[in-house]
Amino acid sequence: MKRICSIVAGSRMYGIDTPESDTDIRGVFLNTDPGEILGLSRREVIKESDADSLFIEFRHYLGHLRKTNTSAIELLFTEGFDLITDEFKTVREHRYKLIDSDRLYHSLIGYIHNERRLANGERTGELGGKRKLMVDRFGFSPKNFSHLLRLAYCGEKFFRESVYPVSLKGQSFHELVFSVKTRPENYNREQLNLIADEALSRLTEAYESRSDSFKFDIGLANSLCLRFYTPFLKEHQ
Repeated sequence: MKRICSIVAGSRMYGIDTPESDTDIRGVFLNTDPGEILGLSRREVIKESDADSLFIEFRHYLGHLRKTNTSAIELLFTEGFDLITDEFKTVREHRYKLIDSDRLYHSLIGYIHNERRLANGERTGELGGKRKLMVDRFGFSPKNFSHLLRLAYCGEKFFRESVYPVSLKGQSFHELVFSVKTRPENYNREQLNLIADEALSRLTEAYESRSDSFKFDIGLANSLCLRFYTPFLKEHQ
Protein backbone atom coordinates (compact mmCIF):
# COMPACT_ATOMS: atom_id res chain seq x y z
CA MET A 1 0.00 0.00 0.00
CA LYS A 2 1.27 3.47 -0.89
CA ARG A 3 -0.36 6.63 0.40
CA ILE A 4 -0.40 9.35 -2.25
CA CYS A 5 -2.09 12.19 -0.35
CA SER A 6 -3.17 13.09 3.15
CA ILE A 7 -4.76 16.22 4.59
CA VAL A 8 -6.67 17.53 7.60
CA ALA A 9 -10.22 17.75 6.27
CA GLY A 10 -13.66 18.66 7.58
CA SER A 11 -14.38 21.91 9.40
CA ARG A 12 -10.68 22.56 10.05
CA MET A 13 -9.99 22.57 6.30
CA TYR A 14 -12.88 24.98 5.67
CA GLY A 15 -11.89 27.29 8.50
CA ILE A 16 -15.16 26.88 10.40
CA ASP A 17 -13.77 24.73 13.22
CA THR A 18 -14.30 25.33 16.91
CA PRO A 19 -12.24 24.06 19.88
CA GLU A 20 -14.60 21.09 20.05
CA SER A 21 -14.16 20.13 16.38
CA ASP A 22 -12.70 16.74 15.54
CA THR A 23 -9.51 16.46 13.51
CA ASP A 24 -10.51 14.52 10.40
CA ILE A 25 -7.70 13.01 8.35
CA ARG A 26 -8.57 12.09 4.76
CA GLY A 27 -6.46 10.74 1.94
CA VAL A 28 -5.95 8.40 -0.99
CA PHE A 29 -3.73 5.33 -1.33
CA LEU A 30 -2.66 2.90 -4.04
CA ASN A 31 -2.85 -0.84 -3.67
CA THR A 32 0.62 -2.17 -4.51
CA ASP A 33 0.13 -5.92 -4.20
CA PRO A 34 -0.95 -7.64 -7.44
CA GLY A 35 -3.65 -9.59 -5.59
CA GLU A 36 -5.18 -6.32 -4.44
CA ILE A 37 -4.71 -4.59 -7.79
CA LEU A 38 -6.08 -7.35 -10.03
CA GLY A 39 -7.44 -10.03 -7.73
CA LEU A 40 -10.51 -10.51 -5.60
CA SER A 41 -8.96 -9.22 -2.37
CA ARG A 42 -9.12 -5.57 -3.36
CA ARG A 43 -8.81 -3.22 -0.43
CA GLU A 44 -10.87 -0.06 -0.92
CA VAL A 45 -10.85 1.70 2.45
CA ILE A 46 -8.48 2.05 5.38
CA LYS A 47 -10.06 3.42 8.54
CA GLU A 48 -7.77 3.79 11.53
CA SER A 49 -9.51 3.00 14.80
CA ASP A 50 -7.24 5.18 16.96
CA ALA A 51 -7.98 8.35 14.97
CA ASP A 52 -10.69 9.88 12.84
CA SER A 53 -8.76 8.86 9.74
CA LEU A 54 -10.10 7.57 6.43
CA PHE A 55 -8.10 6.69 3.34
CA ILE A 56 -9.68 5.37 0.15
CA GLU A 57 -8.02 3.40 -2.63
CA PHE A 58 -7.28 5.24 -5.87
CA ARG A 59 -9.77 3.42 -8.12
CA HIS A 60 -12.40 3.80 -5.42
CA TYR A 61 -11.51 7.50 -5.26
CA LEU A 62 -12.00 7.85 -9.02
CA GLY A 63 -15.41 6.24 -8.58
CA HIS A 64 -16.27 8.89 -5.98
CA LEU A 65 -15.15 11.62 -8.38
CA ARG A 66 -17.28 10.13 -11.14
CA LYS A 67 -20.29 10.35 -8.80
CA THR A 68 -19.28 13.96 -7.89
CA ASN A 69 -18.77 13.19 -4.22
CA THR A 70 -17.89 16.57 -2.72
CA SER A 71 -15.34 15.13 -0.27
CA ALA A 72 -13.48 13.66 -3.24
CA ILE A 73 -13.66 16.93 -5.18
CA GLU A 74 -12.27 18.83 -2.19
CA LEU A 75 -8.99 16.97 -2.56
CA LEU A 76 -8.67 18.27 -6.13
CA PHE A 77 -8.73 21.89 -4.95
CA THR A 78 -7.43 21.99 -1.38
CA GLU A 79 -3.94 23.12 -0.33
CA GLY A 80 -1.75 22.38 2.68
CA PHE A 81 -1.34 18.64 2.22
CA ASP A 82 0.49 16.73 4.92
CA LEU A 83 1.50 14.36 2.13
CA ILE A 84 1.22 14.60 -1.64
CA THR A 85 3.14 12.47 -4.13
CA ASP A 86 3.78 12.94 -7.82
CA GLU A 87 0.86 10.62 -8.57
CA PHE A 88 -1.69 12.83 -6.86
CA LYS A 89 -0.09 15.99 -8.24
CA THR A 90 -0.77 14.51 -11.68
CA VAL A 91 -4.40 13.86 -10.74
CA ARG A 92 -4.80 17.49 -9.68
CA GLU A 93 -3.30 18.69 -12.96
CA HIS A 94 -6.18 16.97 -14.78
CA ARG A 95 -8.90 17.81 -12.26
CA TYR A 96 -11.31 19.46 -14.72
CA LYS A 97 -11.40 16.22 -16.71
CA LEU A 98 -12.39 14.31 -13.56
CA ILE A 99 -15.51 16.35 -12.74
CA ASP A 100 -18.94 16.27 -14.36
CA SER A 101 -20.43 19.71 -13.80
CA ASP A 102 -24.03 18.68 -14.58
CA ARG A 103 -23.86 15.75 -12.20
CA LEU A 104 -22.19 17.92 -9.56
CA TYR A 105 -25.11 20.34 -9.58
CA HIS A 106 -27.68 17.59 -9.11
CA SER A 107 -25.54 15.95 -6.41
CA LEU A 108 -25.30 19.24 -4.53
CA ILE A 109 -29.06 19.73 -4.70
CA GLY A 110 -29.50 16.22 -3.27
CA TYR A 111 -26.95 16.77 -0.49
CA ILE A 112 -28.50 20.12 0.41
CA HIS A 113 -32.02 18.68 0.47
CA ASN A 114 -30.85 15.96 2.85
CA GLU A 115 -29.03 18.43 5.09
CA ARG A 116 -32.08 20.68 5.15
CA ARG A 117 -34.36 17.91 6.38
CA LEU A 118 -31.87 17.16 9.15
CA ALA A 119 -31.43 20.87 9.92
CA ASN A 120 -35.19 21.31 10.33
CA GLY A 121 -35.49 18.28 12.60
CA GLU A 122 -37.51 16.28 10.07
CA ARG A 123 -35.25 13.25 10.44
CA THR A 124 -34.23 13.36 14.08
CA GLY A 125 -33.61 9.63 14.17
CA GLU A 126 -30.55 10.21 11.97
CA LEU A 127 -29.13 12.99 14.14
CA GLY A 128 -26.38 12.41 16.67
CA GLY A 129 -26.98 13.20 20.32
CA LYS A 130 -25.52 16.73 20.26
CA ARG A 131 -27.42 17.73 17.13
CA LYS A 132 -30.66 16.30 18.52
CA LEU A 133 -30.17 18.42 21.63
CA MET A 134 -29.75 21.49 19.42
CA VAL A 135 -33.00 20.72 17.57
CA ASP A 136 -34.80 20.34 20.90
CA ARG A 137 -33.31 23.62 22.14
CA PHE A 138 -33.46 25.88 19.08
CA GLY A 139 -35.89 24.12 16.78
CA PHE A 140 -33.14 23.43 14.23
CA SER A 141 -29.67 21.90 13.90
CA PRO A 142 -27.09 24.70 13.49
CA LYS A 143 -24.42 22.33 12.21
CA ASN A 144 -26.62 20.97 9.42
CA PHE A 145 -27.70 24.47 8.38
CA SER A 146 -24.04 25.53 8.23
CA HIS A 147 -23.29 22.43 6.13
CA LEU A 148 -26.02 23.13 3.58
CA LEU A 149 -25.08 26.81 3.32
CA ARG A 150 -21.44 25.86 2.75
CA LEU A 151 -22.41 23.35 0.05
CA ALA A 152 -24.58 25.91 -1.74
CA TYR A 153 -21.85 28.54 -1.59
CA CYS A 154 -19.12 26.18 -2.82
CA GLY A 155 -21.30 25.05 -5.71
CA GLU A 156 -22.13 28.64 -6.67
CA LYS A 157 -18.43 29.55 -6.58
CA PHE A 158 -17.52 26.55 -8.75
CA PHE A 159 -20.07 27.32 -11.45
CA ARG A 160 -19.12 31.00 -11.52
CA GLU A 161 -15.34 30.68 -11.30
CA SER A 162 -14.51 26.99 -11.97
CA VAL A 163 -12.94 26.76 -8.50
CA TYR A 164 -14.33 24.67 -5.67
CA PRO A 165 -13.48 26.73 -2.56
CA VAL A 166 -12.22 24.55 0.23
CA SER A 167 -11.20 27.17 2.78
CA LEU A 168 -13.82 29.83 3.51
CA LYS A 169 -11.37 32.02 5.45
CA GLY A 170 -11.19 35.51 4.04
CA GLN A 171 -14.38 35.06 2.05
CA SER A 172 -17.52 37.04 2.82
CA PHE A 173 -19.62 33.91 3.31
CA HIS A 174 -17.37 32.65 6.12
CA GLU A 175 -18.87 34.87 8.80
CA LEU A 176 -22.43 33.75 8.05
CA VAL A 177 -21.61 30.02 8.05
CA PHE A 178 -19.48 30.30 11.19
CA SER A 179 -22.10 32.44 12.94
CA VAL A 180 -24.91 29.97 12.22
CA LYS A 181 -22.76 27.16 13.59
CA THR A 182 -21.48 28.89 16.73
CA ARG A 183 -24.17 31.47 17.60
CA PRO A 184 -27.46 29.72 16.81
CA GLU A 185 -29.27 31.79 19.44
CA ASN A 186 -29.11 34.70 16.97
CA TYR A 187 -31.29 32.86 14.45
CA ASN A 188 -34.59 31.06 14.15
CA ARG A 189 -35.65 28.27 11.82
CA GLU A 190 -37.78 30.48 9.56
CA GLN A 191 -34.93 32.96 9.11
CA LEU A 192 -32.43 30.21 8.29
CA ASN A 193 -34.77 28.63 5.75
CA LEU A 194 -35.08 31.99 3.98
CA ILE A 195 -31.28 32.27 3.92
CA ALA A 196 -31.11 28.69 2.56
CA ASP A 197 -33.66 29.54 -0.17
CA GLU A 198 -31.53 32.50 -1.25
CA ALA A 199 -28.36 30.38 -1.27
CA LEU A 200 -30.07 27.70 -3.37
CA SER A 201 -31.34 30.33 -5.82
CA ARG A 202 -27.82 31.69 -6.27
CA LEU A 203 -26.49 28.16 -6.79
CA THR A 204 -29.08 27.41 -9.47
CA GLU A 205 -28.56 30.76 -11.20
CA ALA A 206 -24.79 30.19 -11.26
CA TYR A 207 -25.28 26.69 -12.71
CA GLU A 208 -27.69 27.85 -15.40
CA SER A 209 -25.47 30.76 -16.46
CA ARG A 210 -22.12 28.95 -16.21
CA SER A 211 -19.56 29.63 -18.92
CA ASP A 212 -17.72 26.29 -18.58
CA SER A 213 -19.00 22.73 -18.52
CA PHE A 214 -16.90 19.70 -17.61
CA LYS A 215 -17.33 16.00 -18.26
CA PHE A 216 -15.70 13.07 -16.49
CA ASP A 217 -13.14 11.54 -18.88
CA ILE A 218 -13.27 7.78 -18.34
CA GLY A 219 -10.37 7.31 -20.77
CA LEU A 220 -8.17 9.59 -18.67
CA ALA A 221 -9.22 7.80 -15.48
CA ASN A 222 -8.28 4.43 -16.99
CA SER A 223 -4.95 5.76 -18.25
CA LEU A 224 -4.09 7.07 -14.79
CA CYS A 225 -4.81 3.65 -13.31
CA LEU A 226 -2.58 2.00 -15.90
CA ARG A 227 0.19 4.50 -15.29
CA PHE A 228 0.12 4.24 -11.50
CA TYR A 229 -0.36 0.49 -11.09
CA THR A 230 1.94 -0.83 -13.84
CA PRO A 231 5.22 -0.28 -11.92
CA PHE A 232 3.96 -2.38 -9.00
CA LEU A 233 2.80 -5.17 -11.29
CA LYS A 234 6.16 -5.23 -13.05
CA GLU A 235 7.94 -5.61 -9.73
CA HIS A 236 6.21 -8.97 -9.21
CA GLN A 237 6.72 -10.43 -12.68
